[in-house]
Parts: sequence; C-alpha cells; structure tokens
Amino acid sequence: MKVCEEYASANGSDPSTTGDLWIQALTYFRDLESPDCEICLERALSIISNEKDKEKAKDSKKDEILSPLLVLEIL
Repeated sequence: MKVCEEYASANGSDPSTTGDLWIQALTYFRDLESPDCEICLERALSIISNEKDKEKAKDSKKDEILSPLLVLEIL
C-alpha cells in the first residue's frame, strides 16, 4: 500500500499505472489467507476513496483511480 500511495502522490504519476498498482494490491489482499486480510482491504479501499476525493478537489474532470464496478469485480 505504501508504494501505491507514494506513486499516486508523486508529481506526474500516470493514472493508469496508479490504477494498475491498486488492482494488484487489492488482488493480493483479497487472496491473502490471514486474519489481517480484511483490515488490509478496508485500509486500501479507504485510501483509494480518499485519493479519489483529492483528485476531485484538484480537478473535477479527472478520472477515478478505480471504478466502483472494477473494485467489486476484484473483491
């Protein structure tokens, strides 16, 4: 998650690459067989949601990091 957050907050980061990183992170946490997997998923979803809000504040025309439908498909 740290890598995803750092890349997303970097100047000039590519939105499609940011989305790909989050897809990999969500898929990893989904498949994780640990008691902490739900906590990790919740934290990742919270970060994605907050990043989306930050992007909307900057420019309302920017795309979402991940579409809600894609997140549902992953989970």
